[in-house]
Amino acid sequence: MIIGYMRPYEGDINCKNQELSLQKIPCDTIIKEEHGSAKNPMRYHYKRRTWLCKKTSSVSKLKGISTGRPRKPDENVKKAIEMYQSKNYTLADIKEKTGISKSTLYRYLEG
Repeated sequence: MIIGYMRPYEGDINCKNQELSLQKIPCDTIIKEEHGSAKNPMRYHYKRRTWLCKKTSSVSKLKGISTGRPRKPDENVKKAIEMYQSKNYTLADIKEKTGISKSTLYRYLEG
């Protein structure tokens, strides 16, 4: 079974060229997708991707799954803050021993 598929795009909004090409092939079925994004397919894909991300994110939150970049372990952050406040360590020493970068350390100190 051969299925032909055509969808509007900027160079062939009415799918005429695609239809002519598919008629040369013995297709059992031809599916024609019709959506309003034919004039701007990138906008359609952007909106779809955004919608999928939001949907996935809300489902993950309901399941109790945290999304995004994993947080640094609290013990490393506490150790880094103690080392910084003791003024006996350089920022390079703190990063080497705890894995906490300078910007992350400052973010925790401000908050």
